[in-house]
Amino acid sequence: MAGLEKHVYGQYDIETKLGLLSSFHFDASVQNIYACLLLGYELTILPEEIRADGKGIIDFLSENQIEICDATPTHLTSILGRAKKAPEDF
Repeated sequence: MAGLEKHVYGQYDIETKLGLLSSFHFDASVQNIYACLLLGYELTILPEEIRADGKGIIDFLSENQIEICDATPTHLTSILGRAKKAPEDF
């Protein structure tokens, strides 16, 4: 916990909103969930139905003012694919 606070979360305001895109069954996600909540940050879990939709992810993060979000390589590929097709969404 101390390492995550020092190297990851400690550089952000407590008002910073974080998003969880990866499945919460994934080991690394569980670590981030507990660290985020125990350190007092707001955590929003992205809905399952938008997790494969690059535009849906972008829109959700923007609408909910989420500044930091985890992502798997598959999620990043989806987001970047959308960015190539429609850069105006960014």
